Amino acid sequence: MKQRVDAQRQAQIQADIQTWTNQIVPAWSDKSLSSPIVIKLCARGIPPKVRGDAWSKMIGNNLSISKEVRRSEGWSVATAKATYRTFAQLTAFAHRSSG
Repeated sequence: MKQRVDAQRQAQIQADIQTWTNQIVPAWSDKSLSSPIVIKLCARGIPPKVRGDAWSKMIGNNLSISKEVRRSEGWSVATAKATYRTFAQLTAFAHRSSG
């Protein structure tokens, strides 16, 4: 039973990576944060493989931090935690801050 759930979860993560990589990140706009699919994917959790690119789109990259730095594990985890605390009022994070 647990193996089946783990396999289903891994399949969902791979599907989410494809969605972020092929649909959301390349077509990002100012309205993307309120998109139902972005909200749904954020609620499920952004896979580490695309987290740096996703956060960069969501919060911008005014400091011009390189892709190599954004893709490092330390950047992804620290940025995710700090952004969630800072921007909990945004639509994409609202369900988590109220629940």
